Amino acid sequence: HKKLFEYIKKAREKDEELSLIFIDLDNFKSVNDKYGHLAGSQALREVGILLKATVNLNGSVLARYGGDEFVLLLPKMEYEKAKKISEKIKKAIKNHIFLSKSLGFLVPILNLKGVIGASCGVSSLRKDIKKELPIEEQKDLLIRLADMRMYKIKKVKKM
Repeated sequence: HKKLFEYIKKAREKDEELSLIFIDLDNFKSVNDKYGHLAGSQALREVGILLKATVNLNGSVLARYGGDEFVLLLPKMEYEKAKKISEKIKKAIKNHIFLSKSLGFLVPILNLKGVIGASCGVSSLRKDIKKELPIEEQKDLLIRLADMRMYKIKKVKKM
């Protein structure tokens, strides 16, 4: 939250765009339930590595938000470009083979492909947030909007 506050402040001072992608893993709980928490922890590590490799943009910031949620900050990036990156992220996660390496006897090789997916919501400073608002409110709104958009997508997937 502190870093996001700083990024918003900087973007507003320089009149630049800032986009945020809220990422929630689909079916992650089933991996945890079926294969155990060690397998789940390893899958989360792999997601983090995969996100960094997929995005690989200078200045971007990736953070685990909690449980199976991640937030990606994209300075100087317009909403539409951030949407394209969110699609790239979803595709990368869907196509990745999770737990393909042995972690010893505690977590066997599982080769899980297509089991874990991702739902992403995108928000951007210029498109979505009034600059007259206090930065703390802008920060909360940026996260809340991306989160709401992500849940809207997640809800449609479950229908």
